[in-house]
Amino acid sequence: MANIERRSIGVDLAAFKFEGRSAGMQSLGGYAAVYYDGTEGTQYRMGQIVERIMPGAFSRAMKEGQNIVCLFNHDSNMILGRRSAKTLRLADDDRGFRYTVDTPNTSYGRDLVEMVSRGDVKGSSFQFAVNGPAGESWRSEGDTMIRELRDLNMYDVSPVVSPAYTGTTLGLRHLAEWAESRQMGADDVKKLLDQATVCGFSVDYEVPMEESPSDTMSGGMGMDMYRKRLALLEMEARI
Repeated sequence: MANIERRSIGVDLAAFKFEGRSAGMQSLGGYAAVYYDGTEGTQYRMGQIVERIMPGAFSRAMKEGQNIVCLFNHDSNMILGRRSAKTLRLADDDRGFRYTVDTPNTSYGRDLVEMVSRGDVKGSSFQFAVNGPAGESWRSEGDTMIRELRDLNMYDVSPVVSPAYTGTTLGLRHLAEWAESRQMGADDVKKLLDQATVCGFSVDYEVPMEESPSDTMSGGMGMDMYRKRLALLEMEARI
């Protein structure tokens, strides 16, 4: 099952706003995500973890025509538009992932228009899953862990009441898979693990030490143990 994650974008980067009218419906739009361009404002900080959405991360999803929907506050009961119905239009440009939705003539659709007019709803968010180990990379720079997202599957975009960045649950299972696919040495895995602990990850369960001569690495812990510990780490990051 895909490890679905959620990210929000604040109004300082790209406000969700009126785009005009289409076929008698009020159109609203904005950026669900922006690409990292080397500036602090285009990366997400969660404690000592920095996450960057790299240019092209949505290209495959767009080419495949993934049936992305637009929801209000990520509530599946409040659908605003759908790509396949052409009530949701998407664009992958140099800045990031942009969307425009024709709001429905429903109670919550009219409510949304009113709340945007009043300034109560200003930001956007999106839900995604990394497309396998090659869809992301991890590395450490000093006391900071860098996560670069390079290939994402998209599920929904959403105007949200609270656009401040919310990491929700950032699982490190992908980190374990990525480390294994790159055949990382024990020292590198240990460094990532130590950084994760420093960054505020909590260990839900400590795997007992079980070593054999064939899998014992420097530092007294086998690679399998590192992978198991990485798979058990997760962070609730809310800024």
